[in-house]
Amino acid sequence: MLKHLESISSSVYERYLTLEKNIKSKSNSFYDAYLDLQESLVRHIISDVGLEINARLSCGELLRLEQVQSLFLDALGVDSHSYEKMKDYSRKVNSHKHSKEKNIELDTILSYVAIIYDVSACFAKYRLIPVSPLDFSYFREIYNLYERENCQLKRQLGEYRELIEQSDLEREEKERYRLLFTYSELDNKSLEEQNGELRARIEELKSFKERTLEKIDSIDERLKRVEKDISDNASGINQDEFVKNEAVQRFVKHSEKFFKWLGNGEEHLRKKCVIAGMFFGFFISMLLANITVTISLGYYGTYSFVQNIWGILAICMLVYTVRARELYSFNTYSRNTIELFTLDKSFIPHKTGKKKKYVVLLALCVLSSLADIYLAISEGWSLAVIVIICELALSAFSVVYYIMALRFFDDYWAVYIIGNTVNGEALSLVLDPLTNRIVDRKLFEEKYKIN
Repeated sequence: MLKHLESISSSVYERYLTLEKNIKSKSNSFYDAYLDLQESLVRHIISDVGLEINARLSCGELLRLEQVQSLFLDALGVDSHSYEKMKDYSRKVNSHKHSKEKNIELDTILSYVAIIYDVSACFAKYRLIPVSPLDFSYFREIYNLYERENCQLKRQLGEYRELIEQSDLEREEKERYRLLFTYSELDNKSLEEQNGELRARIEELKSFKERTLEKIDSIDERLKRVEKDISDNASGINQDEFVKNEAVQRFVKHSEKFFKWLGNGEEHLRKKCVIAGMFFGFFISMLLANITVTISLGYYGTYSFVQNIWGILAICMLVYTVRARELYSFNTYSRNTIELFTLDKSFIPHKTGKKKKYVVLLALCVLSSLADIYLAISEGWSLAVIVIICELALSAFSVVYYIMALRFFDDYWAVYIIGNTVNGEALSLVLDPLTNRIVDRKLFEEKYKIN
């Protein structure tokens, strides 16, 4: 840094600071700033020593004057190389600044800075102003500084995106914060201006984060108190009272919900096998009924078609049963069951009934079997006895299979609420459907002897 310029002249020093900004931005405007600085320094030196010169002359014209050259070379002790470079740079700057290059190389900057340093240092010594040695490392460090800062600031800004997305802000407020992560309006600004805007955005997000952390600490303390109340009270807390607490609402909303099957693992597997066996009986009876009816009619009948549609739903039920787990995530369970659900105001799922298409197709299947039996008897089919046996077996297996599947899924009754507090501590609660109370998981499993 050419700090001695400040002691020479405040106006010269201001022009030097402008030059530094262009170094930091690696901008082609460096040439404009350099020429402005050099001309300001030359005019100040001429004025300071009392030379009377035409004020309308340009910097290049001033440097070609014999008395100015004598002043710099003889009186100030500027070496001829530096002086000639000043004249040379005055000629070249205009061609450089109007060229198409947008950025300037570091070596060019160092060579220009070296000349302005040599000339200003000679004048400073002439006026007994202290001068520090030229430190090229300083200019290497600030070269392209704005662009490096810009990248760093954008990375810092991006770190807050997840915080905003996971926040409980209202939609309009969240959209306002999301605009802080867009850069389109910054494109027409200089890097220095962009960095200032990015810093302001980061400060705003820092302030939001601090407020959020304070709120989280408060919420976590309230949630811990509720957890203690639940643990101390074996009968739990009424759900309506439970969800009134803001801390609890936040926990319930962001936690994962599970449905727990009432029973142990062996019983769970045994019921699956029984249902699969019942499906096998249904499928064989449907196949035999369809074959015998088709042979008797001489074509594939409408009633057989209806039975096959029910067969497709029966296969879906078998797949749902096989996939079922003892502790079933609600998101997965709701897509793999014959049951319907609704979410209450606290985001806790509740069963509301069965999907109607299953019971409707089952009823149509049974009616189709009765219709086939009627045709077999009334038209005196040769295979009437076999048709009657197969159709009765089909109806019986269908009804029993559906009822067993219903009971299997009905045993998914307790809702487990599993998640972490805002400070990362694991918490497991259960909504007891018999009492509609939130209870501690351990106490609930001990009460109903669930393994």
